[in-house]
Amino acid sequence: MSASVLLIEEEDLVGAMVKMNLEDAGFKVAWEKTPGNAGGEFDVIFLDLDVENTDGIRVLRKLRQRGIDTPVLAVTGSYDTQIKVDALEHGADAFLHKPFEIPEMIARINALVRRLND
Repeated sequence: MSASVLLIEEEDLVGAMVKMNLEDAGFKVAWEKTPGNAGGEFDVIFLDLDVENTDGIRVLRKLRQRGIDTPVLAVTGSYDTQIKVDALEHGADAFLHKPFEIPEMIARINALVRRLND
């Protein structure tokens, strides 16, 4: 059975590229442009922290407050170290900086999936 990923990415080009590459790697992908009611029955959440009009850190806090323990790969184009620290301290399980290489993204998601199966 393939792992499932909730992709939260508002940029069309990035979202399409991530979705295509994850599907090529064997993942089932549901793509949302806004966090909405993120969570549900997914193995990993790919969360762009830079979603317009949304504080990605607040989204992480809400997920964890709702008891959703799905591993989160937080992604941002910001070079601000404090954003990375805040993301990790508020529930992100891994971090990826844009622009990123596809093999690294897939490896990070695979690592999160492996933790679920251990």
